[in-house]
Amino acid sequence: MLQQYHRTPFIIDGVNGGFTEVTGLIRVDHEHLVLEFQSADAILGIVKSDLKTKKIPFTAIRRLDFKKGWFSAKLTLQTNSMSDLDGIPGANSGSVVFRIKKAHRQEAIELNSYFQMEFSEHRIRQLDQQSETL
Repeated sequence: MLQQYHRTPFIIDGVNGGFTEVTGLIRVDHEHLVLEFQSADAILGIVKSDLKTKKIPFTAIRRLDFKKGWFSAKLTLQTNSMSDLDGIPGANSGSVVFRIKKAHRQEAIELNSYFQMEFSEHRIRQLDQQSETL
């Protein structure tokens, strides 16, 4: 499969006490998770921010978890440091939760599976490099 198909729309809830809605796309791109997002007023829907992009290297990621709910799903990203999520609205203590609408649940499942495979391969490469230096 091609990487460009492994992307999922998301929403970050609870920003600015619920008055701001953050929408975007999350995708896997060669040893990075890439977040593209923008903020809008949750009540009027007026766009408040320009489109922003944040690339998070696999080396900064602790885990990405998928959880299915009745009406939506969630992807929870945890990083090694709070600074890894600097500039991401709704990030707290090195973690951010992306809500996935039910219509995009299958995309999120596929993205998470692809990420887990790529992340595992990345970790194996790291271990191989460490063992070569010993």
